[in-house]
Amino acid sequence: MSQAHYQVCSRCVMDTSDPEITFDEHGVCSHCRNFDQVVATEWFPGEAGKPRLDALVEEIKAWGRGREYDCTIGLSGGADSSYLAYLAAKEWGLRPLAVHVDTGWNSPFAVRNIENLVKKLNIDLYTFVIDWEEMRDLQVAFLKSGVANQDTPQDHAIFAKLFSFTAENKIRYVLSGHNIATESVLPESWEYTARDDKHIRAIHRRFGTRSLRTLPIMSVFRSFLYARLAPFRFLPGMKIVNPLDFVDYNKDRAKAQLAREIGWQEYGAKHFESRFTKFFQAYWLPERFGYDKRRAHLSSLILAKQMTRDQALAELEKPMYPPEELAEDKEFVRKKLELTETEFEEILSAPVRHHTEYPSYARLARAWRFLQKGIRSVRLRNAPLLREAATASDGTLDICILGSARDTHVVTRARAMSRQGHRVTMISRTAGSTTELPVIVPHSLKTPFEFLNKPLMVLPLAWAIYRQRADVFYAHYAAEYECWLAALLFRRPFAVNAMGSDVLIEATGRRGRLRAWLTMFALRSAEVITVKSPYLAQTARDLGIPGNRITEVLWGIDPRNHHRDDAARRAWRAQWGADETTPVVLSPRPLEQLYRQHLAVQAMPEVMKTYPDAILALSEFKQDKEYRKTLEEIAETLGVADHVKFVPALGEDRMAGLLSAADIVVSLAYTDGTPQTVLEAQACETPVLIADIPDIRHVFTDRKDCLISKDDPHAIAEGLIAILEDDNLRNTIVAGGLQLVSEKANLPREVDRVERLLRAIAVTRR
Repeated sequence: MSQAHYQVCSRCVMDTSDPEITFDEHGVCSHCRNFDQVVATEWFPGEAGKPRLDALVEEIKAWGRGREYDCTIGLSGGADSSYLAYLAAKEWGLRPLAVHVDTGWNSPFAVRNIENLVKKLNIDLYTFVIDWEEMRDLQVAFLKSGVANQDTPQDHAIFAKLFSFTAENKIRYVLSGHNIATESVLPESWEYTARDDKHIRAIHRRFGTRSLRTLPIMSVFRSFLYARLAPFRFLPGMKIVNPLDFVDYNKDRAKAQLAREIGWQEYGAKHFESRFTKFFQAYWLPERFGYDKRRAHLSSLILAKQMTRDQALAELEKPMYPPEELAEDKEFVRKKLELTETEFEEILSAPVRHHTEYPSYARLARAWRFLQKGIRSVRLRNAPLLREAATASDGTLDICILGSARDTHVVTRARAMSRQGHRVTMISRTAGSTTELPVIVPHSLKTPFEFLNKPLMVLPLAWAIYRQRADVFYAHYAAEYECWLAALLFRRPFAVNAMGSDVLIEATGRRGRLRAWLTMFALRSAEVITVKSPYLAQTARDLGIPGNRITEVLWGIDPRNHHRDDAARRAWRAQWGADETTPVVLSPRPLEQLYRQHLAVQAMPEVMKTYPDAILALSEFKQDKEYRKTLEEIAETLGVADHVKFVPALGEDRMAGLLSAADIVVSLAYTDGTPQTVLEAQACETPVLIADIPDIRHVFTDRKDCLISKDDPHAIAEGLIAILEDDNLRNTIVAGGLQLVSEKANLPREVDRVERLLRAIAVTRR
């Protein structure tokens, strides 16, 4: 390289020894510009990373509950992996399994560091010793090939064994010591990737002398899945994460802390814990190729503000390898590789070769890097726009509500968000009656065959969700097409309001494995999950959802929309042929097995002994036709069919009248969150009877704002009769219910809380 073309970056110390480097008009190199892009979207040191670190640690702990280990850590004895193991075990409370791959080149420092770490941190260690004859043969083949990256055999064997061991033992998380603070700069022209198995096999076929039967070699496609796609939460299997990017990682401070608390010992420059790596970085690269890897390492520290440029330049003035140490290490490497002096000198004096002179996936790797840069550029451009939208001067958000426009609860919450001043758009596969909000209902082809209609609806619904632009996507019900598709299409930021049927039925596989997988996938993809009770929150955590993403939101009702309507009461009772003295019991819950309306039907004969003209009204909301048929058969058998009325599903504007028409509202689900219609009934001054299940007692209090009954027909009948006959009990329950919906289950107040949650993920999403 001619001196006339030589240039050093004005910001870091990278120079034109990297043949692909470019400089702008200020003399700043392409590595610095790339760093500026990366840190905007991937590096969050100190306080900026704390929420992300807390979320990651909670996610790993949630997965690890009931298992022996939370994660694996590849442990080399170097500073990065040692400090990561220290943080994971001592400060974050994780239970890592340390994995060390012995390639035959460990320095005594590395061995002692590993021993001290596992002993002081009380963590288990799995050591895999590579077959030395196979490793030696592959390393000699690489030396004879003349390519730059002579660490490929070691590096590939280490990550291949770590990943395969983790996968074989069904451990989901791998903590990687890779970090932006000390490794942000590394020219691609200096070191071709060690993950290319095609490249490794091609060089070994040409220069190797024995077969590689036990040496860990992993295909580039498998390693691509593990190392590149793993950060996406929805992918099954292993996830590789880089927690050091979420802490204030200063290498000098980390080394000092390790030395003080663990007895960790310095081994020289970066990656010199391996004697071969020391020879490779300090002799092979600078002498054969003119590459001084110290420039990349020091430039990373400059960009991370852990070193000044002047300090780095002074460091570069020092000799890389003391002459006596060089001679000793060269001889050690030669003898260990069983090369004669003549063979070794022939290798060191042979022409250098570029990795592209051997078969590889280099073109595919270059295409992937190009795609990565494009994605990073898009994210970088979108992040400021998103933050600006989320913190606009008028404080408004663009919120996309995903859910059925026929569901009064979904519409009510969407309307409440809109009334806060936000721009709310609904996407629903079914049309509703609301005119207050824009609702996108995709048009799909209808056929006479019901089993075809749902699949035909998916594509237009997916297209509508994909095209929608919003500051945040908020799905109501995790077990619905709108939510599934938003998660699958990676619409972010993404929040889910999970209901009892989502986490208690759908996610547990009671309605099929595919529905369970889709529901769990959606829940795990969400950055915020709102649930209505502590019981649902704990159930979600038991399913592996990190607790820091889950928030209890009671929702409640808006007193302005729900109040007693005596005119509607008279109209409904006239329709049923009931006067003011006729007892009317109403179940407004979905007509499904979960809500056990059959218990109310079975209680009717006993109620009718005291009140012969009593009526049981059952809402047809979300009715299961088979379950309805069962209810009709039970009523017919018990002789109460004429006293059981089915009420069509109603819009929100008519619900207050229906609830006012009843003398008692019943909710008999065998598991539940916080029944919305029960709160609405209380606002309409209608007493309620609820089946005794633990998950409702966080909201309701027996004989104060409701009557809690055992879940058998006789106890339910006794409870209904008690409310009808005991004026004091009935009046107490009505007054307590009004107080509950006014002070605790108040929709406007709860919407304020949800708004803060949505704004937080809209602002922090990058």
